[in-house]
Amino acid sequence: MVGKWHLCHIYFDGKKQLNFESDEPFWESKAGWPMHRGFEEYYGTIHGVCSYFDPFSLVQGNKPAKPEQKDFYYTDSISDHAVADIDKYAGGNKPFFSYVAYTAPHWPLQAPEADIAKYRQQYLAGWDVIRSNRYAREIELGVVKRDWALSPRDPRVGPLEDVPDREWQANRMATYAAMVAHLDSGVGRIMAELKSKGIATNTLVIFLSDNGACDEIVHPFYYDVPSRTRGGEPIKVGDDDHAVFAGPNDVWQSYGVPWANVSDTPFRLYKHYAHEGGIASPFIAYWPEVITNQGVLTDQMGHITDLMPTLVEIAGATYPKEFKSKPIYPMEGQSILPALEGQKQDRRSPIFWEHEGNRAVHLGKWKLVSKYPGPWELYDMETDRTELHDLAATNPSRVSELVKLYDQWADRCGVVSPDKLPRQRVIKPAPVGESAD
Repeated sequence: MVGKWHLCHIYFDGKKQLNFESDEPFWESKAGWPMHRGFEEYYGTIHGVCSYFDPFSLVQGNKPAKPEQKDFYYTDSISDHAVADIDKYAGGNKPFFSYVAYTAPHWPLQAPEADIAKYRQQYLAGWDVIRSNRYAREIELGVVKRDWALSPRDPRVGPLEDVPDREWQANRMATYAAMVAHLDSGVGRIMAELKSKGIATNTLVIFLSDNGACDEIVHPFYYDVPSRTRGGEPIKVGDDDHAVFAGPNDVWQSYGVPWANVSDTPFRLYKHYAHEGGIASPFIAYWPEVITNQGVLTDQMGHITDLMPTLVEIAGATYPKEFKSKPIYPMEGQSILPALEGQKQDRRSPIFWEHEGNRAVHLGKWKLVSKYPGPWELYDMETDRTELHDLAATNPSRVSELVKLYDQWADRCGVVSPDKLPRQRVIKPAPVGESAD
């Protein structure tokens, strides 16, 4: 495994470890690290958010590590190690499994200056122009249907012409683009390595993104945001100082509401939410020996929980019913191998989501969704996947049916409503051009 782990507890003594001011371990136990969870090799970051030039919690195997060279860039280093692992383990008759978890393009927005410069002029066109062009391109490619109307621009965002420091705004998205370009290049290198080993045709490669675009504004008081670099330079955090451009190691910014709105074209809302802008993820499968009709788009729906049953079926494995004499939960999803083989799969079971009170259930063409703490909304996903026409008021029986299914699932899975949790301070993104409280 290579890249971001983010699946176990991190110990923070204030920000001493983040700032490289303390050698005190950032872990209380390594039991949850990749090498103790079935992987034979691991290189990456245990924590989820880090600098791209000098990442906190970088680990080789079970031991803390430092960047290998002066021109270190984490995305490229992930690619280097992924390619090296394939060279080491792939080939012959023994199968292998490689999990490559890039952190890009999660904030902080950081990339080499030469790469950022390639895209600045392009994004000076502004979010309205780029969002409109993306929507047209998506229709042309068949990624979205023509009758799925483009959602309105986020009401917190004005026209770029009305926003000060246009160059600063363009630089944010240019940095994001540079980060994606490095990731894209890395995926190309991984594919080239498979081909050079002569195993590309019978290796299943799955690529998918994280949840929807993130509209968060980074704040210096976030527990996981450092205040200084390893060399002691103060880190400029946040999106308020428009004299500070994103890109270098001593700047931590996000691309905020306007560019997140672009990234989620044509959908509504963002990461955190259960509307399509927060859950719809690109998914690409490459396996020439089985997927013979390459380059085909499918409108069949899948879910992350489908990956385990799919891989179990492909490998001819048996999913266990217990571990160390203790019963374990059965798999939630269903194999999508029929869809990979070009067949129409039968999905009769609903799919559910819940995150911070934002919730949804999808069954057939219907999706019931709520933005916490708002009411349930009902949408026809065949005709209105951008969720612009709420049909809940005219379809009460459908709402009741789906609410019942959701409540049964939430009860079975132990979902707790935020109303019943201790009060927490929630930082909401401010309108563009304003400061968050």
